[in-house]
Amino acid sequence: MPVKVQRKESLEVLASPFQPRAEGAGASHAPTREEIRRLAHAIYFERGGGAGHELDDWLQAERELEAEFLLAEAAIFLLQV
Repeated sequence: MPVKVQRKESLEVLASPFQPRAEGAGASHAPTREEIRRLAHAIYFERGGGAGHELDDWLQAERELEAEFLLAEAAIFLLQV
């Protein structure tokens, strides 16, 4: 039986998915290819590795990061209201 890896814990060593860019100290941004690649790699290891699911891992990573981005944008919007 595959072992379930907690991605959030294992990725805490890496930088937050939404690092501020030069435009502003607190500005969030849409996920970059590098952020998606890192998360897809973590998803690959979480499911136990093996070839043939690279696209699925990539698309899942995109969905997860995009959802986080939208939540962060919504939170910023609500704080400004």
